[in-house]
Amino acid sequence: MVARRALVRIEGDMRQNPPEDSLVGASRVNGLDGDVQLVGVAGVAVDLTADGDDRPVITVSAPGKLDKTGGTLTGPLALSEVSVPFPSGTLDLGAIQADRVRLTVVGGARNISSFGVAPAGVTRTLLFDAPGPKTIAVSANIIVPGIAAGNNVAPGYRASAEFISEGGGVWRALWFTKADGTPLAATVWTGGNLTSAINEAGPVVVNVDGSSTFIDITDNLSNTYVLQNYVAGVILTGFGKSLFGSITMRRWLRLGKDDGAQPIRLQQVSSGNTGGTIICPGGVDLVLNPGDMIEVESVNTDGFRVINVHRDSLVGSYRGTFTSEGALATITNPAAGDYADVDAGVGQDVQRYIRDVNDNKWVLQGATAQLTAAQVKQFYESNLDTNAYTNADKAMVTNFTASLAAKLDRQVSSAVPNATVPVVYHQATNAATDVDLALVPKGVGGFSLAVPDNAVTGGNKRGASAVDLQLIRQDAAQVASGEGSALVGGRVNTASGLSSAVLGGNGNTASANYAVALGGSANTVSASFSAALAGFQNVVSASYSAVLGGRRSTAQAEGSAVIGSFGDTRALKGAKVFASAAFVNPGDCQVSKVVLGASTSTTTATRMTSDLAAAGAQNQIILPDNSAVAFEATVVARSSANLTRRWTVTGLIRRGSGAASTTLPAAATVTITHQDSSLTATLAVTADTTLGGLAFTVTGAAGVSTRWAANIETTEIVG
Repeated sequence: MVARRALVRIEGDMRQNPPEDSLVGASRVNGLDGDVQLVGVAGVAVDLTADGDDRPVITVSAPGKLDKTGGTLTGPLALSEVSVPFPSGTLDLGAIQADRVRLTVVGGARNISSFGVAPAGVTRTLLFDAPGPKTIAVSANIIVPGIAAGNNVAPGYRASAEFISEGGGVWRALWFTKADGTPLAATVWTGGNLTSAINEAGPVVVNVDGSSTFIDITDNLSNTYVLQNYVAGVILTGFGKSLFGSITMRRWLRLGKDDGAQPIRLQQVSSGNTGGTIICPGGVDLVLNPGDMIEVESVNTDGFRVINVHRDSLVGSYRGTFTSEGALATITNPAAGDYADVDAGVGQDVQRYIRDVNDNKWVLQGATAQLTAAQVKQFYESNLDTNAYTNADKAMVTNFTASLAAKLDRQVSSAVPNATVPVVYHQATNAATDVDLALVPKGVGGFSLAVPDNAVTGGNKRGASAVDLQLIRQDAAQVASGEGSALVGGRVNTASGLSSAVLGGNGNTASANYAVALGGSANTVSASFSAALAGFQNVVSASYSAVLGGRRSTAQAEGSAVIGSFGDTRALKGAKVFASAAFVNPGDCQVSKVVLGASTSTTTATRMTSDLAAAGAQNQIILPDNSAVAFEATVVARSSANLTRRWTVTGLIRRGSGAASTTLPAAATVTITHQDSSLTATLAVTADTTLGGLAFTVTGAAGVSTRWAANIETTEIVG
């Protein structure tokens, strides 16, 4: 057998696909040019020989690599490493093919809740290079000895840890070390007797920059921290969360007072903050000035509470800001020298109080004892720089007033017919033959014949610039209470609308702007620019409407009017109703008049309406159920070419129950009486079974502007 040797390069990952110790192929060896290629590990050497049958025999050798059954390393072991941003949620260590995982900087708070799934025995080393509020949720799947499940641990910048998979997504920390080399979960002492003094570590100096919102004081480096801040407007929202549950952790924090030091605001954050809560005295933000010191204690695992505030400029503890002196009094166990602020809100100055334990009260600073009324009077009258109003001056004015009243032309008449009810009167006296008399209010003051007292006697306050000449009321609201309103005589009337008025009568009300009731009784005008003129129990409830005399009539459509008794305009805009009696209800026996109009410029049929708008239930003659209406109309049309036509219409329409029952018993008589024959214009009068009324429909010529008007008079009966 002739031995031949060749160097064969094998490519691949030997850890995943290790080659066999010896491979036998079917190819023959062609000299020293060996054309055999194996897929294995890059850079692995093989021996290529031939057996007795001249078949190739390949022996693989991997210099520097251990056999899969074990061995001894003779050189250093280089572990692979990857860097990933600190995630929220799952960090899949099983999917990361590296021994070490470096967690790098990423903005904002992050919390890892799972390490994914990997076979049991797989280990990963974690290197924490991400500062700020970055945490890991301890649970049944992420086990950190010494930390109870349900807590979040904050590794801190430059911390490290090694976790081993127990299979099924469960990982256990083999060790967890902070940046200073101390373990993350320190030993918690439950009690005992000290045999010597405790030497605390020196203060930790923390440099605060303008973007800082979180400082971790849970790292057990010291009980005292010095915060150095040279940036204005810094707000801290968290100190971290204690890892020891109900065991209280206390820390002292002092704000440095070097040249250029700036205040820091601690923001009241009661819950829901990833960086831990801060509970401030009084539940409001706390401002620390350079040199101030606070003591805080942990609140379970939620964050910290400020329990003591020591100001650099005062002796005692600052107890916070309160909304009132009563709230300040709720402070428990105040000590001598304690101080606090009271701020009642916008527009109120902050007041500083200091605790007086001898008198057991909070003392307002900068205030003086309140003077008595007698002292104020004495100081005022004894000051030569004041125009003092003394008791002597008061007596002089009183005497002068009495004398002046006696000289006024105030007279009394008790002669017939004033013998029973005398008259006290003032008469103008002047050398002129004719003298006017005026009583002039000041500014927008009103004028009334009674002093308002919010009772029946004087009534409620009158409106600005109002005039109330009514003396009899049955209710305090029966006054001229609207701005610029007026009550002129009468009794138990009310004018409450802007510039409204009631002139005489009894029990009338003008409650809308510019509404007027003239005499009569129990009339109500509740719509703007409307009026009721005399009559009894008339109602005007639509704008620009009126009822003239009569009784129990109603104008309930815009621009409508009723003359007489028991009339009802229903909902027809612009209707004019004449009535004198009713069978049962107002409006069941009456005559009405209404004007309809329309304009056309196409051949589209157009409905005539009382407001020239699209046809609806308030601008056409709509019948109530169980009614009949006889109608007569005159219709005129005029085109822009000055061509005209006149129609007369007569007819009868009735309605039973519902709009669909509306019908003309016989076709309406539509007659052209006068016309320009060249005008293209048609008129149709029909029953509207949708709205239940009478329809006047017109059609003009295309491209010709034509206007239409109809004067319709109806005789109506209902029931």
